[in-house]
Amino acid sequence: NLNLTKAIISESQGNPVTTISGYQTTLALRSPVGQEETIAAFLKYAMSVAEQVDQNPQLRTAPEAQKLVAALVAEGNSLFAENRHIMSGLKDSYLAGALNIRAAISFADEEKPVVSNPEFLARGKAIYEEALVLSPTRVEFMKVLLEVAKIEKDTVATKKILDRLNALRPDVEWEQ
Repeated sequence: NLNLTKAIISESQGNPVTTISGYQTTLALRSPVGQEETIAAFLKYAMSVAEQVDQNPQLRTAPEAQKLVAALVAEGNSLFAENRHIMSGLKDSYLAGALNIRAAISFADEEKPVVSNPEFLARGKAIYEEALVLSPTRVEFMKVLLEVAKIEKDTVATKKILDRLNALRPDVEWEQ
């Protein structure tokens, strides 16, 4: 799709207005073949913006940047919810959950990450927990939930997840 290509090119050029417009145009076409891929590309773009905002001290505190991230996450959540019926695997759940979790946690101080948006965090965790119901042995979801539990200082959840990980993969030494 030409519009998706334009969105990806403008993303690499650092032009968020053109990028978002390109994604909106592409998503409005509702392709029966490429819709899932377009949504995944949008989720990845939104996560990239959230990471860039968090890594830049000036953007991190700018209300416009925070609004942009919130709008991208909201759009990603809407697209994910409306199109779950066409998303055949867990890849899209991983991306949607990761977007919410990434937008919810600030890593400004790498030693002490903080939850900056509890609503996004709850949504990301819920998406990952739903994925684990469908595929209870997927350690990649558990690893992220383990890190979130540590950031939240939730010792009960940390122990529960570690026990589950150790039962599934006793050959791996999981970080305490």
